[in-house]
Amino acid sequence: EEEEQLGVVETYRAMLGVMRLKPVLMLVGLLITSKVAFAAADAAGPLKLQQRGVPKETLALLGVATTPISLLLPAAIARHTRGARALESFMAAVPLRLLLSAGASVLLLS
Repeated sequence: EEEEQLGVVETYRAMLGVMRLKPVLMLVGLLITSKVAFAAADAAGPLKLQQRGVPKETLALLGVATTPISLLLPAAIARHTRGARALESFMAAVPLRLLLSAGASVLLLS
């Protein structure tokens, strides 16, 4: 059983065909809008902390300290993000993250 070898042009045509599928377009829309919702809080938080006297070195150390979590968390939640209902955990986490971002914004702005 031989597999058909696609050229570069055919490969890109196939990729564009997949990208035009409705579920893929919905996923792209969901991921982009979720990032936009948190962009302000993610950008303003460190700036407000610096204004309140937290040294840049401390913020950088926090970034380094959270790297293992960023690497290990996907493996820890992989069993919840498989199958037909893979996005349910993501959709459940978005409102929680919105509440946490709003609470952090209130604390930092007060």
